[in-house]
Amino acid sequence: TAPLYQARWHPREAPLYAVVGAEGRLTVQDLRSFTTCQVIGIPGGECLCFDWNKYEGMMVATGSVDGTIRLWDLRTGKTLQIFSGHARAVKDVCWSPWSADDLLSASLDMTCRRWSRASLNPLTWMDQQPTEFVTSVDWSQRDPRLIAYAAWDQGIRLHRFPN
Repeated sequence: TAPLYQARWHPREAPLYAVVGAEGRLTVQDLRSFTTCQVIGIPGGECLCFDWNKYEGMMVATGSVDGTIRLWDLRTGKTLQIFSGHARAVKDVCWSPWSADDLLSASLDMTCRRWSRASLNPLTWMDQQPTEFVTSVDWSQRDPRLIAYAAWDQGIRLHRFPN
């Protein structure tokens, strides 16, 4: 009944996929039975984005219009952790392909941040400040320290984390 913003396949369980949208829900569906497996109500209004943890298959991170990132255990439907630090909506989240604990976020507050499950505070935020909303972020598949992020100012920025 409301717009959907993102759909993603599970990284290891091919029949599973999930969607998030304006209703503020994460819905997981299974193509084997054509049924909905899990529906999680996301606090904070519209849920704009999510990503499956590549190492812990039943964990997802969601980003909402209230600027929070929430980690969820899909087996229980419970929140594991909440990251607060963005002043505006979180437009994209991306788990590291190199670590089960590291996560990136892109926000309409014109920042991109790196988070760790070991801390509720961001580890770093990017030094090349865009002049518009940051809309997308991704880890390099070849270099664990390199990321790319895109913004409405038509800029694509690369950032390399220190050793």
